[in-house]
Amino acid sequence: MICFRDMTFCNSDCTRAACRRHFGADDQAAAEKWWGKPGAPVAFSDFSEDCPDYTRPKDASASG
Repeated sequence: MICFRDMTFCNSDCTRAACRRHFGADDQAAAEKWWGKPGAPVAFSDFSEDCPDYTRPKDASASG
């Protein structure tokens, strides 16, 4: 299967935007430009369980 940048991006709830597997708005725009229209094939997987750089979101309901 062909996919954007020939890689898998992380779709976990990680907040680390500097990660090479982070897929943000700029990546979405680049994928659409590469594909030539919306709906570019992009591979996603949740890497949070094995990623040493996984950064958990702050729990908004936690006090302190």
